[in-house]
Amino acid sequence: MKRRTLAVLFEFACRGAASIVLAGPVCAAVAASGIGAFPEGDRLLFEPGGLLLVEVARASWLWLTPLANASLVTLAVVSVALSVPAALLWVTSADETPAAPSALFGRAAALVPSLLALEGLAFLGQILALCLGLSGAGSFRSALESPAAGDRWALVPLGCAALVALALGILRDVASAAVVCGAPNARSGLRAGLGALFTAPVTLLTRWAGPALAALVVVGAVAGAVGVIDVGRPGSLRVVVVAALHQCVVLALSAFRAGWFTAAARLARAQLGGGSEARR
Repeated sequence: MKRRTLAVLFEFACRGAASIVLAGPVCAAVAASGIGAFPEGDRLLFEPGGLLLVEVARASWLWLTPLANASLVTLAVVSVALSVPAALLWVTSADETPAAPSALFGRAAALVPSLLALEGLAFLGQILALCLGLSGAGSFRSALESPAAGDRWALVPLGCAALVALALGILRDVASAAVVCGAPNARSGLRAGLGALFTAPVTLLTRWAGPALAALVVVGAVAGAVGVIDVGRPGSLRVVVVAALHQCVVLALSAFRAGWFTAAARLARAQLGGGSEARR
């Protein structure tokens, strides 16, 4: 439990550092726009209507294209770098065997290629599912004469696409757990994940639903609190409180992910060993 707690904190710290790296260029562009010359500062960007926000975006348009290109490259590098703390979280969640920190980091680093392969496959599958869902929604809207009926029927392919994307995400996690639990490569992990998905879909869904619902409750509660605090009103303390709440959400989500990883590892271990838990 202590190792997993430290892994959660380590992943949280790495995500915080990555957010600073990604947000730095955007903050610099906003500061260069001159919005800070006003007495209210960048609080004006959050005023209702977003007039100054649009104006700052228009004035900074020449910088946005190179900034976006550079940010995409940085995002790709940061995503790969974040796979190391994510792999460490997987290792500490799936295995309770005592080990030295160096051994844990070494094992996590060795798992990175397989975990990245599964992450990439799942991401491509989710993008494809969402594109097909959007295409189907557009077809329904254009085929039906009634706009209201078209909008209602458009929800069907969108809902199906969302369910497929969700299933692919769960499959990715169980396959990753199988790799951590001893599957020799990503292909074997994917096979174990598919076995768990088809033999015990109800168990898999219930194990995933607990942390997911808890995360949804936390995000909703903090979103409501942030709306009440309203950083658009005077007071720098409001910004500090909102920033702290956002970081609490990130930390809570990391903790919930660790809980789901532990449950997924149990199912994957049962699948690899032919146990009965995966069939319940």
